Amino acid sequence: MTYETLTPRLNTESRQDQIARAALTLAADGLRAVTISAVAEAVGLVPSALYRHFKSRNEMLRAAFMLLRSMLEDNVQCSAMETNALVGLERFWRRHLGLFRTHGAIPRILFSEDVAGPGSPFRPMLIEGQDHLIAGISRIIAQGQQSGQIRPDVESYDLAVMFLGQILMPAHMFFIRRGEFDIENQVERNWLIFRSMLKMHQPKEP
Repeated sequence: MTYETLTPRLNTESRQDQIARAALTLAADGLRAVTISAVAEAVGLVPSALYRHFKSRNEMLRAAFMLLRSMLEDNVQCSAMETNALVGLERFWRRHLGLFRTHGAIPRILFSEDVAGPGSPFRPMLIEGQDHLIAGISRIIAQGQQSGQIRPDVESYDLAVMFLGQILMPAHMFFIRRGEFDIENQVERNWLIFRSMLKMHQPKEP
C-alpha cells in the first residue's frame, strides 16, 4: 500500500492546513529540516502529492509562516477584548510564551538568517508580521491611554515596541541556551517593572 491509500482523503484547504502545521512542527529543528520528503512523511503522503497543494517548498514554508502569524494575531485579538488594557497586555505575554514553548519553530524563524537575511524571499513577510504585531499591541495601549489606565505622555507605538522587547530578549536567551534559562520568571520580572512604568501616577498631595 502507498501513503495515499492509507491516508484519509481531505479537501484541499484541510490538506494545506495539515501540511502547513507539519512544516511548522518540523521547523523546530531548523528550516533545513523542512524538506518535501519530511513533510510528506509527516502527513502520510508521497512527496509528489505535496505539489498538488503547493508549487514549491518556499510556498509551503510561506503557508507555515502565515499559520504562525495567524496564531499571534489571534492572541492580540483575544488580549484586545479585555476591558483593562494592563490585564490584556499581561495575558498577551503569557499566551505568547505558551506559543513559544509549544512551537519551537518560533525562535528558529525569528532568529534565522534564512528568513531574515538579505535576499531572503521570506524577509518581507517577516517585516509585515512584525508591523502587524506592533500595531495590534499599540492599539491595546492606546485604548488604555484613552481610558486613563496607561500614561498618555509616551507614544503608544513606542510603548508597544518596548513591551515586545521585554519578551524578545529573554526569548533569545532561552533559544541560545537551549532551554537552560527560566524565561517565564524573567519575563514576569520584566513585566512588573514595565507595568509600573505604564501606570498613571497620581501626583502626591502637598
